[in-house]
Amino acid sequence: MPPRTPVQEQTGEQSQQPAANKGKEKSQQLPVVINPRIRKIDTRPLPSIADRVNHMVDIRAYTIAGTGHKSRKDLKHFVTKKEKLFRKLTADMETYQVRTLAKTLKEVSTSSQSDAYKAMESQASNLPDSVKTFTRIYSNGKPIRIEDLNDFTLVHRQPASIEALKAIEDADGLMEKNTQPLAAGKRANVDSAHLGIWGDYDIGLYRTKETENLWFKGGEQWEKAAQPALKEIAFFGKHLNPEAAAMVGKMDLTENVQRKLGGLNEKKLKPIAEMFFAVALNRGQADEGTMHQDWADTQHMFNAAIAYGKDYQSGWLVIWQLKVLIEMRRGDILYFYGSYLAHNVIEIVGERNSLDCFTHRSVLDWWKRINVDSHTNDYHKPRKQRDEDETETAYKLRHADSEVVKPVNKLKRKEVKEKGLLVS
Repeated sequence: MPPRTPVQEQTGEQSQQPAANKGKEKSQQLPVVINPRIRKIDTRPLPSIADRVNHMVDIRAYTIAGTGHKSRKDLKHFVTKKEKLFRKLTADMETYQVRTLAKTLKEVSTSSQSDAYKAMESQASNLPDSVKTFTRIYSNGKPIRIEDLNDFTLVHRQPASIEALKAIEDADGLMEKNTQPLAAGKRANVDSAHLGIWGDYDIGLYRTKETENLWFKGGEQWEKAAQPALKEIAFFGKHLNPEAAAMVGKMDLTENVQRKLGGLNEKKLKPIAEMFFAVALNRGQADEGTMHQDWADTQHMFNAAIAYGKDYQSGWLVIWQLKVLIEMRRGDILYFYGSYLAHNVIEIVGERNSLDCFTHRSVLDWWKRINVDSHTNDYHKPRKQRDEDETETAYKLRHADSEVVKPVNKLKRKEVKEKGLLVS
């Protein structure tokens, strides 16, 4: 069976070239698409490798501490090899442009009560008729990119390596399934598990209760076995959006700083997939999902989802604002902004499993609000951890190796100084 062209109509028939393009060269002939808001364009040239590497190192998308290198020179040599590999794996990428801006998308659909979101919900209730005029982008083994009018990447699909796909499928049986899957009509009728780190202004970073419970039911073994897939997902994410990776690179999560921020050294918390702090593992989906946006995820980072399953063949991810359907075959990784792009999966063939890497916005909000200086490690303590009378409260011992100390209430300033405690 010959491969399909990247863009085809709802019927699945081969798209025809417009008559006006018959005399043009093949490289300039554009496929006929139903949705006029999206068009296929030539992939824009990338900056030089040297400029790209310098940029990624300067903004700390890659760091000496994170990679284990001893000098900036060694780090740049390492990042150069990574950038060359990225360009090799995306060399045959196909690019599409939508006639909108990421900024506009963020502003229009701000909550589930917004008029724009309710209008999309009304459309989603009328499947499959509501997507007949949407552009379909088939999975043909090549990377694809959808960008806005400012060349900002909104969506990127990347085929995973055989090693990554094997790792995630082999790891799948190591972790027990939840006893209470999501109810039908929520997002999808699947077994759903979340592993990762959230942030809270009162207590800092923490593992969720679900993560702690699953850790003793094979979660830890699953994370170790899935590392090849998690690292590959993070690798593409870093090079697609190094600015997002830099946000994590600037977060000093070393044991020393974690101790100062609230005794987190015991767990040594770190992102589960380098630049992603959490993953959602969805298993056993056969029915179509319900349209939704991941409101609680940060808008600064991609969601990165890989579809897998030995019985899974394909499914279509609808992105409603862009009026596009993207085919997700087994082993396809999709990067997109689920926090402001409404989406759901339809027309599933086989039993679909997916791994969705993301970062909850509370993590970045927490880091921003404590205002840590990466050079001095000075920080502002969360307000609720202080005493009612802040001037008379001591909430931390001087010694770096001390345990977390609860606020000492109603101590006089003189007594605080005598006991060697810091006064807020």
